[in-house]
Parts: sequence; C-alpha cells; structure tokens
Amino acid sequence: MAAAMSEHKQDAAAYRAMALEYQRRCADSPQISRYILARNAGLRAFNVSLADVLSDCRKQHIAQPRMKIMAATVVLTGGSHSGVGRVFNRWQSTVAHAVSLYGESVRRVLAQAAA
Repeated sequence: MAAAMSEHKQDAAAYRAMALEYQRRCADSPQISRYILARNAGLRAFNVSLADVLSDCRKQHIAQPRMKIMAATVVLTGGSHSGVGRVFNRWQSTVAHAVSLYGESVRRVLAQAAA
C-alpha cells in the first residue's frame, strides 16, 4: 500500500513537471508540434529516453511510463488519439487504452495543481 502511494506521488509530481515544461515550451517554440513538445516534456519528467518510448519493448519499466506520457499528452494538448499515436509510433487504440487507464489521474492532478 505504501509503495502504491509513493508511486502515485511520484506520478503526480511528474505530471505537474510535464505540464509546466509543456506550457513554457509552447510559449517559447510555437512552430514545433504541441504533441512533440508534450512528449519531450514527459520524457524528461518520467526520466525515460526517446528510443525507449518509440521502441516495441513491452517491459513494465518502459511500457508504463510510455502509457502515462501518452495519456498526459492527450490531456495537455486536447489532441486526437491518432495524432498522439503518430509521435509515439503507436496505434490510436493504444493511446485510447492509455487514456482510459491514466487520463483521469492526469486530469485530477492537473486540476489540483491549478487550484
């Protein structure tokens, strides 16, 4: 139980860091795709490499952060699943699955940060 709480707090901190960096980068680089800006902010927030996120690896230590970053990218950008899927080298159904698992958690964390 304590490990789950710790992971939730780490995820919440990573989502907040991702959102802050995304907002800052959008203002600084309006010519770059919002999906790419959000993805790259997520890579830094969750401390994973682009190669890992784009790979076909299904190991939990790569797949779970990848899904969390995909869900956060959809929430932050308000983008389509197919558009987000393209920058992650994934099908839109995979992005939809990630949003169903983690989307509400991302929304809740970001709403609390805004309040």
